[in-house]
Amino acid sequence: VLSFDEKFEYLYNIIQLMKIDNEVFLSEIAYCEELAQKLGFDKKVVKKMSARIYSDPSITSDRESMKSMVKKMEI
Repeated sequence: VLSFDEKFEYLYNIIQLMKIDNEVFLSEIAYCEELAQKLGFDKKVVKKMSARIYSDPSITSDRESMKSMVKKMEI
């Protein structure tokens, strides 16, 4: 069983991976939404996280505020 922090990091990294080539396909979004649901989140969390995660890993986002937002979307 994964902790909330582990689930958050997993989803964060998958979304960043989806965006790394600056091309996002519907199949990638669907995969991330399915994964989010399997991790126990509302699938809408992917859209909200995606808006705050950039394709360039050197650009950091405010992970703590993002964690708070994601925590509210746990099922």
